[in-house]
Amino acid sequence: MQHGYSQKLQSLVLLRAIAVLSVCCCHFSKPLSEGFEYSYIFRFLNNYGKYGVEIFFVISGFVIPLSLEKGGYAIQHYIKFLYKRLIRLHPAYLCSIVLTLIVTYVSFKQKHEPFPETTSTISESIFLFQNLGLNPVYWTLRVEAEYYLFIGLFFVLLKKHTHLSYLVFIPLLLIASQFTIANHIELLHHLVYFFIGAVGCLIYIKHGNSTIHYIFLVALIIFSFFYGGLTRIVEAVPATIAAVIAITTILFYKKTISKTPVFLGKISYSLYLIHYPVSKQIIRLFMKLLPQNIAWLLFIIAFIIVIPIAWLLYKFVEVPSENASQIIKYKTSI
Repeated sequence: MQHGYSQKLQSLVLLRAIAVLSVCCCHFSKPLSEGFEYSYIFRFLNNYGKYGVEIFFVISGFVIPLSLEKGGYAIQHYIKFLYKRLIRLHPAYLCSIVLTLIVTYVSFKQKHEPFPETTSTISESIFLFQNLGLNPVYWTLRVEAEYYLFIGLFFVLLKKHTHLSYLVFIPLLLIASQFTIANHIELLHHLVYFFIGAVGCLIYIKHGNSTIHYIFLVALIIFSFFYGGLTRIVEAVPATIAAVIAITTILFYKKTISKTPVFLGKISYSLYLIHYPVSKQIIRLFMKLLPQNIAWLLFIIAFIIVIPIAWLLYKFVEVPSENASQIIKYKTSI
């Protein structure tokens, strides 16, 4: 089935670049946020860069339904869909685990401290049953995996019974996110951001009544704004702003972007996977060598080193994985 959708949305590439830079800035800034020159800048980046994660969630909320729609997905393709995601994402993830373990093991050896990971914790992290503590960004991969399990089933319902989904199923899921069940299914804590992306996808593919979609999109944004009540308002407001920026950019940004954001957007997954453990060791090493007044250079040095490593992971692992995933089709062309 042919569609009139553009092969590559420029807005998505731009957003991936913004999101991964935000998260990198957050983690690179933390060691520099107290007691150094320009600490106030790094404190700001550390406090707000983490909301790049919500941008990633909105992107996934949009992209996965779009790819299912373009691929002619039906419920009988559920296992094939999960297999495609596994082939696309897991090899780079496994490589990043190996890199994380090597880099951190050397560090613990140098400090004469016991290595915190065991065969059991590493094995469980391979299958996303738990997050590898040495690379805290992995928690989002588990959320994404839960989303794939969910959207592969829910997409068909959302498309065929959109109004029922808006009036009953999505509200029930958002209500569930406020109860203790959300402590066992982490996706529920973040589901509103994925739904913002999914509704944006329905708008983009011109499915049904766009006015109803926009009204429901606003309702989701209002919910996310007050999500968790006053106890989480400090977190919810910037997260909602990030989500609004993301969905607005996806739907309305039409300009061609320059080579640098394109490059960063392409390697964003690899960069996200490896930036934390590598940058932590880089900053720890160079902090001993640089005077306090120019410690801000560590921020730049971290980027200079992690970006080429991310590119290598993208080039030699992600690209082959993506090609292998694209070979698998939901429908056979006649």
